[in-house]
Amino acid sequence: GDLLTISIANFPAVGSPDEVEVSFAGLQAPSHPLRVVFSDATETVLTVLSPPAPAGDLYTLVTPLFAPSRAAVFPLTVRAAASPRLLSFTPRLAPSTGFFTVDAVIARF
Repeated sequence: GDLLTISIANFPAVGSPDEVEVSFAGLQAPSHPLRVVFSDATETVLTVLSPPAPAGDLYTLVTPLFAPSRAAVFPLTVRAAASPRLLSFTPRLAPSTGFFTVDAVIARF
């Protein structure tokens, strides 16, 4: 998975990762590296490891354990991983003597 930053407005203030649970499509996210970056009465910012998942929408549930009725739910869109792709390179022909520079343009790298 990837490390995600989640920012939620009007969520109860939490002081530590032990006070919040994050799940993706019903599967609980690992408690490590879940981290509370910032939290007050107006905004809570968390970092969490996303699950390995196929492309599509995963419903994400963030629950303050001391106030489960204040949970936030929202879709997380997972996109299929894209492999790097060579768009162009120069020179097209290289001298047989070697020691030359190749310039390459690569997408999604």
